Amino acid sequence: MQGVRGRAGCQPAVVGLSVVHIEVFRDAHKRRKLLCGSLGWTVDWWGCGVAEFRFLTWNVQNLFAAGTEDGPPTQQAFDAKLASLAGVLDAQRPDVAALQELGPPEVLAQLQQRLSHQLPHQQLSEHPDGRGIRVGFLSRLPLEAPV
Repeated sequence: MQGVRGRAGCQPAVVGLSVVHIEVFRDAHKRRKLLCGSLGWTVDWWGCGVAEFRFLTWNVQNLFAAGTEDGPPTQQAFDAKLASLAGVLDAQRPDVAALQELGPPEVLAQLQQRLSHQLPHQQLSEHPDGRGIRVGFLSRLPLEAPV
């Protein structure tokens, strides 16, 4: 796991969760950019001074509804999993959360509803694997031009 530069103690204590290192730099055209760790993603950033951007990535391990083949056996177990996931997201307060092993869109919406740290914007992959597993993003700000 890597922490955000300049933030002591930001390493989460949950296995499979990471906060990605973010750097601010200028490109060849003198535009400010954010570089997200080894992912190689860049975002135009026109702000002044220092910015903090928290990016969290987490394999949530088969987030499917209760009673489905890959979901927990009971609604109580599903509710407990959602509460646990929401608790970590609320504690980490990311600007963007990249989540792996999501089931159908309804489960991501249920997770969003449980958050006190609002991440109102989402994008879910349109092409799940054979079991219906997807990847998705939750964001504090709108996501533009997803691929």
